[in-house]
This record gives sequence, C-alpha cells and structure tokens, in this order.
Amino acid sequence: MLFILYQDILKHLMRTSIIQYIAIAIFFSSYLYTASLSRLVTTIDPSSTYDFISIDQLSNEVTKQSIKNSSSINIAYEQLLYNTDNINLYAGGEFMFGRKAESRIAFHSLYLMPSYELLEKLSLSARLGLAQLNTDQDSFPINFGFVSSIGLEYQISSKIALSLSYTAYEMKNEIVRGSTSYSTPLAGDIIAVNDLELDLKYNKFGISVVYGFEIADKKERNEKN
Repeated sequence: MLFILYQDILKHLMRTSIIQYIAIAIFFSSYLYTASLSRLVTTIDPSSTYDFISIDQLSNEVTKQSIKNSSSINIAYEQLLYNTDNINLYAGGEFMFGRKAESRIAFHSLYLMPSYELLEKLSLSARLGLAQLNTDQDSFPINFGFVSSIGLEYQISSKIALSLSYTAYEMKNEIVRGSTSYSTPLAGDIIAVNDLELDLKYNKFGISVVYGFEIADKKERNEKN
C-alpha cells in the first residue's frame, strides 16, 4: 500500500506546478513542527462525479460531460494562525492522490479555514482558497480555480477529531481557440472547430480524521492566565 502511494506521489511530482510544490512542502514541513499548534488531516472521499462543460462561442451550444471517478485519499496540513475562546483560524495545504476515472485527476489546494465552536467539542468550519487541477492528460486546458468547503468537526480527545465536510471546486474558465488541439476526459485529444469556453466543476463529500492539534491545551493555558 505504501509503495503504491509512493508511486502516486512521484507521478504527481513529475507534472507538478508551483501551487503543488507549496502544498507538498507545507505537508512535509509539518514533521518539523510537531510541538506547534498544527494538525494533520486525512480525508477519505467516496466515489463521485465531476462535470466537464463546453460552450461553443459561435452557436452558444452547451455540452456537459459527467465523469464518474473512484474514491480517493487526501492529506492536509493545517497551521493555527489565530484563536479566541470560540474561533480558530487556520492556513492549510491539501494534497489529493489521483482519482481513477476516464483519466486520472486530482485537485490540490491552499486555503484559509475559520472554525467556530458551536457546542463543547463540536465546531463548524469553512474553507476558501485556491485549487490546482492535475491530470495525466498533457493537453488538458484547465489548470487553476477556487475551492470552498463547509464542515462539522467533533473533538474526540485533545489530539483527535472526526470531521464531515462538503467541498466544491470551481475551476477557472478557459478559452480554446478554433483549430486548436486540446484534451477532454472522454474523447481524448480533439481539435476545436470553433472557439470554446471550457469549465470544470467538482463537488464531493469527505470523512476526515484530524490529528495533532493543541487547541484545548492552549485554551486551558489562557484560562489559567
């Protein structure tokens, strides 16, 4: 299992961009700061679908392809930036292992995440940040976009929490000019007849295990002071 994950990381690194390098660096640097107010998040995403949308700029015809992909594992590192009795603010980076579909696809992200304590041990959180799309198709025209998320987190102990989240990826629309070759998830490499506006949307649910945060300890120290 570890060897398969190692191969997957190497495949991603060969096609990586600056946002992926930053996310990967944030993740691995977490091992240097185990005593700080930081945490690791492992998320399992069930199988779902993403939508690849094409709009013909001449006829305004809209073509939508819904592509089913397999389940996946995401690993994130989050660092606490600010906290009060009820509010925490994190900065994080998430690396997604490639999801098998018609083509292998993954979404990596950098984000800010405020969290609000609704009840004792139960918090509501939201993410907002930048996303980068990674695929095994070299001519795939869509690269960057935005990620937003909302979730509930239940603290089991001072070190472990469970989280349920809903995440939406809205990738930046790209224009492909007529007579230009580009890749699609289902048809592979094709040539655009007219100018096309391309979009990709992906929504998913995730179940996460959060480990290593020290928020409770810090609150206790604040109360003592």
